[in-house]
Amino acid sequence: MEEARDGMDKYYHSKANCEATQRGGAGEEIAKAISILREIEEGTRKVIFEGENVIEQIKDANKDMDANKFGREQAKLYPGDACKILIDVLRPNGLPEEY
Repeated sequence: MEEARDGMDKYYHSKANCEATQRGGAGEEIAKAISILREIEEGTRKVIFEGENVIEQIKDANKDMDANKFGREQAKLYPGDACKILIDVLRPNGLPEEY
């Protein structure tokens, strides 16, 4: 179950960054900034308030950032294609087609 949830998380990270990047240079830069700030906030909260392991949080943040970067790269390579198709390799099993 954890693997499926992790896969869905990475899929949505990638999709959001892809869609933002397809909106142009400003969209890409805003996606980068939001992605970094989100990882800092989430990691800090989970370590300080939820007692999670720092090393595990850093590993998860790195995976999230890789997914973000993949989405942005796909958008730049194929600016006119649907992001859900461009990042299909990250699509977790069982995710409804509408996503």
